[in-house]
Amino acid sequence: MKRPLFALALAVLAMLTFAAPGSGAVQRAEAAPTVPFNIASETYYRLDVPNGTASVKVDAKIQNALNGELKGVSLWAMPVVTDLVVTQDGKALTTKVSGADSLGAPISLVEVTFEKPIKKNAIVTLNMTYVAPPQQSENVTFAAGAIEALFVGQGPGSFVLIDSPKSAVSYHDPGCLKASNQPKEVVADELERWVCGEATIIALSAEDESVAKQCAGMDDKCRQRLLTTPYSAFAQSITDSSLLGTLEAPVGLVNGDVTLKLLYFRKDSAWANKEFQLAIAALPKLEALFGFPYPHESITMLQSHHISVIGAAGIAFPTLGQVLIAPGTSIDEWATVHELAHQWAGQNLAHKSFWEGLAEWSTQQLATQLGVPTTGRYNMDWQSYQYKDVPLIGWDEYWGGESDFWYAKAAAFYTAYEQAIGGRANMTKVLSQIGADPEKPRDHRWFMDRGEEVSGANLDTLFLDWVFYKDTATPLIAERRAAKTAIADLGTRAAAAGLVGTPKDIAANMEVWQFSGIAKQVAEADAVIVSYTNILALANESGLVVGPAVNDSWPKRSLRETASVVEDTRQAIIAITTAADQLSEDAVGQTILAEAKAAFAAGNLTEAKDLAARSRTLRFNAQTAEALIAVALEQQANFKPNLFTRIGLMGKNPDADLAAAQAAMEAGKPEDAIVLAKSAYKAWDGAQKNGMARLAIIFALMAGISTGTWWLLKKLDVKKPDADTLRRRAAGGHVLQPADDRKGGWKDFDNK
Repeated sequence: MKRPLFALALAVLAMLTFAAPGSGAVQRAEAAPTVPFNIASETYYRLDVPNGTASVKVDAKIQNALNGELKGVSLWAMPVVTDLVVTQDGKALTTKVSGADSLGAPISLVEVTFEKPIKKNAIVTLNMTYVAPPQQSENVTFAAGAIEALFVGQGPGSFVLIDSPKSAVSYHDPGCLKASNQPKEVVADELERWVCGEATIIALSAEDESVAKQCAGMDDKCRQRLLTTPYSAFAQSITDSSLLGTLEAPVGLVNGDVTLKLLYFRKDSAWANKEFQLAIAALPKLEALFGFPYPHESITMLQSHHISVIGAAGIAFPTLGQVLIAPGTSIDEWATVHELAHQWAGQNLAHKSFWEGLAEWSTQQLATQLGVPTTGRYNMDWQSYQYKDVPLIGWDEYWGGESDFWYAKAAAFYTAYEQAIGGRANMTKVLSQIGADPEKPRDHRWFMDRGEEVSGANLDTLFLDWVFYKDTATPLIAERRAAKTAIADLGTRAAAAGLVGTPKDIAANMEVWQFSGIAKQVAEADAVIVSYTNILALANESGLVVGPAVNDSWPKRSLRETASVVEDTRQAIIAITTAADQLSEDAVGQTILAEAKAAFAAGNLTEAKDLAARSRTLRFNAQTAEALIAVALEQQANFKPNLFTRIGLMGKNPDADLAAAQAAMEAGKPEDAIVLAKSAYKAWDGAQKNGMARLAIIFALMAGISTGTWWLLKKLDVKKPDADTLRRRAAGGHVLQPADDRKGGWKDFDNK
């Protein structure tokens, strides 16, 4: 069967859990009444792809799970082995290698005998090494230049680690991740280590970065545990270009040419050419059907011989732009189109029923146009299955049953869905909204919502019959319908007020199916509509044209935000009408008021309020400026110059200020006129006082300077010498006195 990443993991689980192995040696738990031992192991494969061999090392911790002593254990190995050695504490143990069977294919069973029996609950470490030489079997191809195989581990409790050449064309199945720890010796040999554990954990958690990080770091919870067979990893690595064929061509899509490449084994050239031409024809048709562009610049198809062993005819990796196709499955062409469809219907969908059903449906729609045989695929009789009433959402929970049932029923649902929403045009409208973003996977609720949006149809019955568990979903669907009806009625009332769409917070709750608060929100929305209707009437009475502010806010913002816009609109109307009443005879104010009305009509409410306020302020300022200029003129006329006023006006020019104030008034700038008129008035009014103050300051400074000069001269004046000084001078000669004895006056200063 063909499955993308997540579905493959489920297929592996279902097949390996329920398939009957070919020998009791594989199912060790069934070989004895109790499980003889517990095991935790790491199996390391170092691939020598050019020579078609691998060196293998197994590190295993064994715990005796018997009540008595444990004499030996059995380990698994690749079908053909050479140079096999098993050691315990560095000592080689006795081994016996025999053929076994798993999944109907050969495998080696290595029976190991301990040197001494192991006591109950005791834990020992075994190390096994061997070489896997060139070989060919059902699950394994080891050939010079090409290795493709299901790699053997030790079942539950194991990790498988594969070191592949960086230079090779390699592929690792889901359940394998690039190891976060790349040992130095691996890097030095230009290899790359991949770690494979429990596929159902790793693959199903591919979108959970924390799980991927833990598993890439070999966290114990990622060890194989649900899959009970020795197989946990599939890998392909090819270095011989003669074994690997390549087909490459540009394919014209919406965003330009996309490079399509097919890598295949040359012996299958005829098959490869057919699938390649089919892909070239299918890609544009798939893009047109889904209605959104292919998200990558290239798409790579890889041939795989062995993925059919784990139940897959193809595997798609939409985030990588990669497709794996198995030849010889009887549905090769169908699988090719189906997996290419997953490049649009992949990890951007939240449920298996949708990504598989949509890929299957799209293949059905294009099969005839592309010449793809529909035998065994198009008319699968899913209604004949006993669990036919299990809804599609149950695919995420239901591990049993036939995959053909789920594929067929899911595809049939999309056929019914397309009919219910009015046909292909509306179907593409819905699909075009899916987008390629895996961070926003679309679920069943999304499809129901979008289908009703584009068509206006009621899809309650369709989804209750096909998708949901009817008994549990019916109350929720009824609640949703009541909410949608309430919102539709709200839309009618809003439209009467000129409002189109649904407020952002109501739409957000509907999108996540939270219906309990919708009734309250609708009531709040009605209150906003009433307020807005009253404002429209108020604006009409005032001769104002209401701008688009509220209309724009209604579908894009929350109810609270729109209510705020409505209030801003009301305040703008009041500001404009109030200003209009006060400025009936003011030409300048009317000009600014006209600008306020224009801003209001454009929806610029803040600007409209500011301009309306400015028009009123301008009127007040003009009156104030006129009064101040008159007072300044009167002060100018009564001004009497004298000594004090001249000194007081030094550095000022009130005549110029008054002239500038009058000019500003004529220019319609009363704010400037007020400042200049005030300056002129204050200059004249305070000239006498300022002059006297300035003179007082000058006199004070002069007095201070005179006092300071007197003090300095006093300090330098010569004092009369005392008797002792006179006696020393009488002794004759020029006497040099100590510094502290120099007490001469300032007149003799230069002679000291």
